[in-house]
Amino acid sequence: MKQEKDREVYNQKTLEVMKEAKKIARDLKYPSYKTLEELKRALDDSCATNVE
Repeated sequence: MKQEKDREVYNQKTLEVMKEAKKIARDLKYPSYKTLEELKRALDDSCATNVE
């Protein structure tokens, strides 16, 4: 990342990924979690499901 007179300049790939992250964050079809514990529980459940 470059600095240009008090603002950061990102490369094209970074801008694309940032745009995708913003889209996913607002899309209700993706799960969201209010706490880290909720996320950990979901990951544990997902891993247990994939192992069986």
